[in-house]
Amino acid sequence: MKILIDASRAVIENAGIARYTRNICANLPTQDNKNQYDFLVTFARIDNEKKQQIKNLSRYGKVIVHKIPGKWKEYLWQKKWAKIFFNHWYKNYDALFAPSFFELPQFIKIPSVLVIHDLTTFRFANQRGQEVSTRLSRVTKSACEKANHIIAISAQTKKDLVTFCQLPANQISVILLAAENKFQNKIILREDFILSVGTLEPRKNIPTLIKAYSLLPEKIQNKFPLKIVGGTGWNESKIFTTIKKLKLTNRIDFLGYVSDNDLIQLYNKASVFVYPSLFEGFGLPILEAMQCGTPVITTKVSSLPEVGGDAVAYLDKPRDGQALSRLIQKVLSSKKLQNQMSRAGLIQARKFSWAKATSQTTKIINQL
Repeated sequence: MKILIDASRAVIENAGIARYTRNICANLPTQDNKNQYDFLVTFARIDNEKKQQIKNLSRYGKVIVHKIPGKWKEYLWQKKWAKIFFNHWYKNYDALFAPSFFELPQFIKIPSVLVIHDLTTFRFANQRGQEVSTRLSRVTKSACEKANHIIAISAQTKKDLVTFCQLPANQISVILLAAENKFQNKIILREDFILSVGTLEPRKNIPTLIKAYSLLPEKIQNKFPLKIVGGTGWNESKIFTTIKKLKLTNRIDFLGYVSDNDLIQLYNKASVFVYPSLFEGFGLPILEAMQCGTPVITTKVSSLPEVGGDAVAYLDKPRDGQALSRLIQKVLSSKKLQNQMSRAGLIQARKFSWAKATSQTTKIINQL
C-alpha cells in the first residue's frame, strides 16, 4: 500500500504529540517493508527549525509541503465540500495515518487510522474555556467517527473514547508509547535538585507541587531547589501567584522549553522527578525519567499507573500538597530508597519500546 502520514505536528510543534509523530514517522518506514510511506506537512510560514525537521523527515520518505495556516486547516478539514480543493492531496494514496484528530479530514474517501492521545477537553472543559473545549471536543468526535480504526495511547484513553464518544471498543486498539532511546541512564553524578517537566497549564497541577515544596523543611529547600521545565500553555497565572504568595521566587527556577540534550542531562542529574498531573493520556515524562534512572513521584490517576507500574511512588490525592511534601521528603532523605527506585524504574522502562509500538501499528495499517 501507499500510505500518507500527516506529519505536520512533527514540524510545527515540540510537545508530546510532536514527539509521537516524529518517532512514528521514523519507525514505520524502517520497520514496515511492505508499504510505502510519504509525509504531508502543512504550515503557514517557514523558518530554520521547520527546515531542519523537514530534512529529518526526508530521511524516511518523501515530504510533501503545503502552506496553509493551521486555523484554516482546522476549519476546512471539517467541511466535506473542501474536497473540491484538497482531495487531490490524498487521492493517490491507499490510506491515511493521522497522528492526532486535527489531521483527519472529513472529505477524504480513503481508509484512515487515527491516533487519540487523550480526551482532556471533554474532562476539563473549564481549563481551556468552554468555547475552545467544545470546539476541540466536537472535532475530536467527528474525527473518531470518520476513522476506520483508532489507536489509543493507553487503556485510560480507550475507556474515555468509549465513554465520551460512544465508540465501540473493537474499533479501538491500545498501543502504548515509548521514550526515545536517547533518554538513558548516563551514570552522571546526581545533583541536589527536584525536577518537574510539563507545559505550564492547569492539568499539570504545578501549584500543588509549589505548595508541597513550600512545606518542606527549610534545610531541604536550601539544599534542593525546584527546577521546572516546560513552555507556557494556558491559564498559568495561578502558578506565579502561588509562588509570590509563598515567597519562593528565589528557590524555583523556570527553565522554559529546553533541548532534548539538556533535558536528558536534567533527568540524569536530578535527585527526584515529580510529576503531580491531574490527568494524562499517557505521561511520557515519567517514562523518560525512569529510562534515565531518576526516582519518580507521580499521581495515582488516569494512565500514570499504566506507565509507572510498581517502580514509582504514588500520590493518592493529586491536590494534597501536604502528602506530596511528605513523599518528596521521604525520597530525598534516603539514598537507599533513591537507588531502589532508580533500579526499579530502569526495569519498568524496558517494557516500552518503539519497536513494539511500531510493530503493533503496522498490523493495524495492514488490516485496512
